[in-house]
Amino acid sequence: MLCTGLRMWLCVWLNPSHPSTGRHFPKSPSLQLVVQASFNGEPLDTDPVDHRDQPLFNNELAWELDRRTLHQHRLQRTPIKLHCFAVDPISKKRESVGYIVLDLRSIQEVKQEPRWYPLLSSKYNKHKPSLLLSLGLENDPKHRGASPEPIRAKEAPPPQGQLILPFNASFSSPLYKKKRHSEPNKDDRGSLQPSDQRAHPNTPPPTPPVHSPSSHTESEAEGLVEELHHDQKQTTDTDVEVPAQLHFHPDAATEGGVSAPKVFMSSTSHHFCFSLDLCSLRNLSLPHSISASLRYSYPFFGSSSPIMTSPPVELQSNMEVSFPQSYCAFDFATLPHQLQDTFNRVPLVVEVWHRDSTSRDQLIGRASIQLSVLLSSERFGFLGSTGEQGWRQSVQEQIPVVGAHPTETVAELRYTATLEDLGLVNVKMTNNPPVHTQPPVPQPVSVEPPMVPPMVPPMVPQCSRDTLEYQTALELELWKKEQEDLFDDQLRKKERRHMEALAEEWRRRDQEREAVVNKKEVEYNRLEEQLQNTLADLERREKHLVEAELETKRLQRELRAEHVLAQRELQESSRRKQQECDHRVALEKDKVHMMEEERARLLQQITDGVSRYKQLEKEFLLYREQQNIRPEFRLQTEINLLTLEKVELERKLESTMKSKLHYKQQWGRALKELAHFKQVLVYVIYHFFTTLRLKRLKNSYSNEPQLII
Repeated sequence: MLCTGLRMWLCVWLNPSHPSTGRHFPKSPSLQLVVQASFNGEPLDTDPVDHRDQPLFNNELAWELDRRTLHQHRLQRTPIKLHCFAVDPISKKRESVGYIVLDLRSIQEVKQEPRWYPLLSSKYNKHKPSLLLSLGLENDPKHRGASPEPIRAKEAPPPQGQLILPFNASFSSPLYKKKRHSEPNKDDRGSLQPSDQRAHPNTPPPTPPVHSPSSHTESEAEGLVEELHHDQKQTTDTDVEVPAQLHFHPDAATEGGVSAPKVFMSSTSHHFCFSLDLCSLRNLSLPHSISASLRYSYPFFGSSSPIMTSPPVELQSNMEVSFPQSYCAFDFATLPHQLQDTFNRVPLVVEVWHRDSTSRDQLIGRASIQLSVLLSSERFGFLGSTGEQGWRQSVQEQIPVVGAHPTETVAELRYTATLEDLGLVNVKMTNNPPVHTQPPVPQPVSVEPPMVPPMVPPMVPQCSRDTLEYQTALELELWKKEQEDLFDDQLRKKERRHMEALAEEWRRRDQEREAVVNKKEVEYNRLEEQLQNTLADLERREKHLVEAELETKRLQRELRAEHVLAQRELQESSRRKQQECDHRVALEKDKVHMMEEERARLLQQITDGVSRYKQLEKEFLLYREQQNIRPEFRLQTEINLLTLEKVELERKLESTMKSKLHYKQQWGRALKELAHFKQVLVYVIYHFFTTLRLKRLKNSYSNEPQLII
């Protein structure tokens, strides 16, 4: 059975069925990788993983939608775009690594085998990173089980005096849609629209938008029929208008048409309006601040879609914040005892979520609003827009937000709830004509009640067929037959007009589709030509880079060989100089040692000469004393001899002092030569390293233009 309201999940899996879900990524320990998937303006992020060669993602990204929306996105070729970011965990700065574009038309209702998708426009051109992805569609079992079987008008005619509403009979019947924005959000959530006014019950529902199709399908025919049916549906004799929904049934081909499901409402049902304003949140007990957002749903009001405040607000401890767009009003019709029983049994649970752009949403706690308090509050009367008497009950409270443990209070929520009883619903029976698909049969038109033909003047009956009653009945039957023929002719004309309108609309959409296909084909050809030119340019650049790389390697080898040869020559020269210096130092040390020995010998001779001189001087004195007695000639001879010895000793002493001075000069000269050799050796080493550095700088400057190219 094809049901346009069946909910589905559009899934993108990055599960680790393979040892890794990414490959050819460079290692960067200071960064993390995050994949952000975007579909129809709704972004979803994965958990951050390490930036390594083979990152491992373990996430399932899903968007909830129905078959009609999925078909429209396929017609419009809405892409699924996955952006890969490198995130700095300290500064939270994001840098794009590349992206992947997935085609929605290739996704099936069976989970596909994982495939490697390379990143486009990647900043890692040499590595060519890619991700392992798997796509598929999954049916939502919750919505599948909750879809009731539609009731056909022929099989279940409505009882007299009851209102027919196309909604689920297990809840109250919503009179109008909730007042909120229609912009998409996660999990089919809508942002609340603050408003103090309710829509008038007689306001007709908006016409659904028409999208350009790309293939002839049953859903497209259904959309055309629904648009025509919606344009012709004008119910002027009812006080409540409800947007109708069309569903296809298995027996549509046999019966020639389908009809909308109907829910019967008692004539004693009341029109209620419930409004809830989530005013503020305060007294946060968590140690860190949160980006708070509130969410709730109450299926009794006619919709199970969650209501969520947007955007999130920053909440810290010991402070109170107000939520923008936190007001929402619901109009619905139900029995008073059913309303009281539901409010007493089922509380309205408000969830407090922490929404972070870099991680998943986190549930902080829940606050339960007991709606029975609203029923026990004081009632105030007022006059509605139609002049009927209504009643209003309002309550404003502050309730705790309970965390994971029942005794843990994480914050306090202040809200204002109002319930208005607008009195009995003005019920009139409304029939929705069936909409046929193959062949389309126009909706029945209202025909004025037949006018009674003028009475024939009484005549005198001649036989049973000539009586006045028989003539009147015969004319009435003929008039009925004529009216039936007229009615059949009107139906055929209306059917022909509808078929012409359908054919014209079909041709128009076919032309639009053909124009879009031609435009896309031209665009794809242009993009293909650009891609081929880009690939050719990349091949040329890659060839130039390979040649430049080979030339660079050759120059590096030559420079390395020159460097090794120069280093060997320098080492050999240094070794020879060192040996020569060591030899000369050893010779000089031997000379110095010999000079020291000679000096010691001369000093010993001087010491011996001095001692001999003193001894001779003593002997001379003794001799002189003795010569005072001897003759003078002998004394003079001895004096001369001693004088000669003295002169000889003085000459030897002078020669010894000169030799000592000479050896001292030679030692100083040897020390100066050694110091000069050391300076020469330092200069040679400094000159070698300076030359090597200049060669390296010259090599780096010669390679820099090639890297820029």
